[in-house]
Amino acid sequence: MPSTGEWLLILFVGILVFGRDLPDVGRRLGRTIANLRKGLDDFKREMGKDPAMRDARSSLGEIGRTIDQTKRLVDPRRVIDDLTRLPPEDERLADHDATDESPDLAGPPAEEARRSVPPSTPSI
Repeated sequence: MPSTGEWLLILFVGILVFGRDLPDVGRRLGRTIANLRKGLDDFKREMGKDPAMRDARSSLGEIGRTIDQTKRLVDPRRVIDDLTRLPPEDERLADHDATDESPDLAGPPAEEARRSVPPSTPSI
């Protein structure tokens, strides 16, 4: 919304351009805006009376609701998040312990490793 200074500038320019006819120009502009609003309201009222338009509007509303429901069901961000989500650390450990029946592939514990090292032989 223009400030007071801007309104004064607009009024000054209006007086320079229209001179004495400024009140008449304002009246005509007001009537034109009122006629446009009245015409728009009449158009909306007529569109509401037409049964074909009411049916089309209700069909569009149903289609919009169906699209919204489908978007909620198949939200791409939610699907990607679900696919890329890592389970919490506790779940991963529990799954690993439950399914790990094979021996540890990391190697023997440190004590066994020390025992399995052959004694060093003196070099000749």
